[in-house]
Amino acid sequence: MPSNSTSIAPGARLGPYEVVALIGAGGMGEVYRAKDTRLGRDVAVKVLPRSFATDPDRLRRFEQEARAAGMLNHPNILAVHDIGTHEGAPYVVSELLEGQTLRERIDGSPMPPRKASDIAAQFARGLAAAHDKGIVHRDLKPDNVFITREGRVKILDFGLAKIAPAISPAAETAMLAETAPVAVGVPRTEVGMVLGTASYMSPEQIRAAPADHRSDIFAFGLVFYEMLTGRPAFRADSAIETMSAILKADPPRMADRAADLPPDLERIVLHCLEKNPEERFQSIHDVAFHLETTSGTSTSTKSLPAPASRMRLVKQLAVGAALIGAGALVGFSVKPEAPATTLPAFEAVTFRRGSANPARFAPDGRTVIYSATWDGTPQSVYSAVPGSPESRSLDVPGAVRSISKSGEMLVTMPGGRRMLARLPIGSGAPRELVEGVRDADWAPNGEDIAILRNVDGRERLQFPIGRDLHLPSGYFGNLRISPGGDLIAVSEHPVLLDARGGVAIVDLQGKKTTLAEGLEDVGRVAWSPDGKEVWFSAAQGAGAADHSIFAVTLEGRLRRLVSGPGHFALQDASPAGDLLVSHGLRRPAIVGRGPGATEDVELGWLDYSVLADMSGDGRRVLFAEQSVGGGAGYAVYVRNTDGTPAVRLGKGDAHSLSHDGRWALAHDLTGHTLQLLPTGPGQPRSIPSHGITAYPWSGFLPGDKTILFTGTDKAGVNRMYVQSLDDGGTPRPVTPDDVTVMQNTVSPDGKWLVADDGDELRIFPLSDGESRPVPGAQPGDEPIRWSSDPDVVFVANVAGQTQHVHAINIVRGTRTPMMQLAVKDRVGASGIQRLVLSADGKSYAYLYTRTLQNLYVVKNVR
Repeated sequence: MPSNSTSIAPGARLGPYEVVALIGAGGMGEVYRAKDTRLGRDVAVKVLPRSFATDPDRLRRFEQEARAAGMLNHPNILAVHDIGTHEGAPYVVSELLEGQTLRERIDGSPMPPRKASDIAAQFARGLAAAHDKGIVHRDLKPDNVFITREGRVKILDFGLAKIAPAISPAAETAMLAETAPVAVGVPRTEVGMVLGTASYMSPEQIRAAPADHRSDIFAFGLVFYEMLTGRPAFRADSAIETMSAILKADPPRMADRAADLPPDLERIVLHCLEKNPEERFQSIHDVAFHLETTSGTSTSTKSLPAPASRMRLVKQLAVGAALIGAGALVGFSVKPEAPATTLPAFEAVTFRRGSANPARFAPDGRTVIYSATWDGTPQSVYSAVPGSPESRSLDVPGAVRSISKSGEMLVTMPGGRRMLARLPIGSGAPRELVEGVRDADWAPNGEDIAILRNVDGRERLQFPIGRDLHLPSGYFGNLRISPGGDLIAVSEHPVLLDARGGVAIVDLQGKKTTLAEGLEDVGRVAWSPDGKEVWFSAAQGAGAADHSIFAVTLEGRLRRLVSGPGHFALQDASPAGDLLVSHGLRRPAIVGRGPGATEDVELGWLDYSVLADMSGDGRRVLFAEQSVGGGAGYAVYVRNTDGTPAVRLGKGDAHSLSHDGRWALAHDLTGHTLQLLPTGPGQPRSIPSHGITAYPWSGFLPGDKTILFTGTDKAGVNRMYVQSLDDGGTPRPVTPDDVTVMQNTVSPDGKWLVADDGDELRIFPLSDGESRPVPGAQPGDEPIRWSSDPDVVFVANVAGQTQHVHAINIVRGTRTPMMQLAVKDRVGASGIQRLVLSADGKSYAYLYTRTLQNLYVVKNVR
């Protein structure tokens, strides 16, 4: 062995590692199989020459790069476990691999396209993980790609090429040589490999120019070329001639070397091999995406022209233009080929079971920051990069709302307070700002914040925080500030808790302009990169079966960007115009238990059943179908709690059943009035509106001659009203402004109403008298129903995901536990959104929504 050698005998110890056998040796040191005596696992130990320990700069770079490799926790990258020194020689410890290098796998013969695509896709995913950490390999070649016995691809020797002895760029390029592989573990790397190996260098490396991640993409293309053809793309008699070919020549046609090669694969390779880095794929994530969406066997239409063919295309277009110009003289003309249509391309971001929502692009326009409830866990914030299957938890609970250009997040924290907090991505503790917030967005200056919140029962758009910019008559679902900072886009909804509506903009003086309306299930809004359009998701038409992403100009011109089946919703748009969308299943579920039953029964009917009420005897539930099955304007159904088929009563949004069970109250969404629908024989009957613009809820008073409802007047104020059904007279307000209920909590004698005034539960008179607090009520109590016993009111209080139901005796001020209800399968499920009880409190039904969605980036949107 040379004097610089560090040959180690079997049984020797390098710290906790016991050497078993020598695997291979070379100018860059020796590789040993060893046993980690602490964990009992086999590892590979690469011991480097002692000369590295005497050069502080090389040793520092070695330790820095080894630690960087140790940061790369990815299944397609060799795992680095440890570093250390042995008798003055540095060593690095990694996982021990068994299989063969890609060089051995190719062995001079083309690989089957499907197998080559699979290996290349794994290769690309591993390389993407490194690039995401800011690590550029700079020495990619078949020798540094390993295929385990199980078919797993591993990229080797990250950054180790940088520790070779320092030489001049001219001498460096003259000394480049191929690397000989070893059978097991980490292959050796020869001296003189600072910038790579001749046949696998990028043009910028050959010119000794700075090499970034796009140099790795070029090398990736060279390796993929060799996998598909069995030969290097550039190979000459000497290293200098090889490098000259890389700089000046196109690689030989792949089809000449590999029969039945899918054109898509050749286009991917050649797009990687553009001489100019600006013309290559700009991200290895994009390469991985194209590989994973290409079968490796089929022939498809043109998408990525090859460098040589692109030049030929330019020449053909020039000749064609000349011929067209000469056509009038010689009677010859050329009909230009119609441009190919580029379809939107979908790139998966998340993969787990649960719901990812909301989500935003990070300032780089590619990284995605999102909130999710994976596998039934509480909502938390994660980061992910398209093309990589793994997400990283940021250890922040709650829902991400906005991200500033400097990388600071706005998050609504979990809990009933809906507290808005700000914190940097990846570090720092949340700083609380204001509570009661539904949505928020940073202004372009990164300082001011616009919010949607409810204060004293009134919906408010505030910008900046604390300044009421606009008070919507219904409610705004979400908001986004324009790139210029002068407009705020909102989704607007005329009726509280109803997703129908449209999109509007509000200027800095508070003036609202509606851009689109009359849409179903209106979701999030975003701005186009140029600020000339508002993009949003919605369903259009009568119970539309699919959702679309729409664009509307500031003048109100509407167009469709992209559509998708199922629940397809916009989350964000990047500065490059890419869309971030969620897609999957969102379906409400009704669970109930009728009189004498011992098991819960599923009581939903079609595709979007929304619970409204339960009859006093607990034998029927009333609900609305609010999607495709219900059609335009929804549909009203009743169903027995024993699970027998549902009966359709008519159009509208269901509200409540009469005490005698003969009528259902519903909101006619077409005429914007309340209507009575018979549950048996009879005809529907409309109730005059008298200037009320919206009806979130309505119910019957005892005797069924008078109704009680939550109404919104033309000024946008919400309160409770009573109205006679006999004469349809003017509604009479019975509660203060913004004191409302969403289900029937009227006393059996029809004289009193339990409602939350924002501070506590109170009993309000429906005629004469003063309101008074409910004795025995606790913070967080929600009134559910007044019992058939006039002294008892049923309330529910949420703790975590469980509804705790109590009976409060309003005479004695005592509370008695009745039941605890929770959704059994928590994956993707909301908490209980609505709970209804029978008059005796023994039967119940509740509503929750299960959402199973993942995130996708959509490219090529125009």
